[in-house]
Amino acid sequence: RLKSLSCRVFIVHMPASLGSELILNAQELGMMSQDYVWIITNAIGNVLSNVSPQVIQAMQGVVGVESYVPKTRELEKLNIRWRMKFQQENPTLSETRLDVYGYWAYDAAVALAQAVEKIATNNFTFRRDNNGENLSTDIFLLFV
Repeated sequence: RLKSLSCRVFIVHMPASLGSELILNAQELGMMSQDYVWIITNAIGNVLSNVSPQVIQAMQGVVGVESYVPKTRELEKLNIRWRMKFQQENPTLSETRLDVYGYWAYDAAVALAQAVEKIATNNFTFRRDNNGENLSTDIFLLFV
């Protein structure tokens, strides 16, 4: 259907798994030629390191956007620790790398841990309602 449209510029904003299938199908249909323009957003650009080589090959000439993560000594240390832990827990899997979503998850976990350390006392507990379920969505109300 896309091939029959007069439009020749496509912006692909979807999960990498779906975008990979689209790119492979477009290549099969001859739509990855210079007659078409393909732009991928950071939804795919951020995870290119985890996309199959077949998809990468099909993407030759595609323009993409990727979140910028500056290379620092701390980032390299995180990558080394993560790679060692990952290989230890998944010895049968081929090597993989953290992508920007992994960095964001790590940053969120560190920020949460620091916040808990800052407000926690030696004996904090969770406040629960009468039937034992914690229904509050305000994290500060969780601590007594």
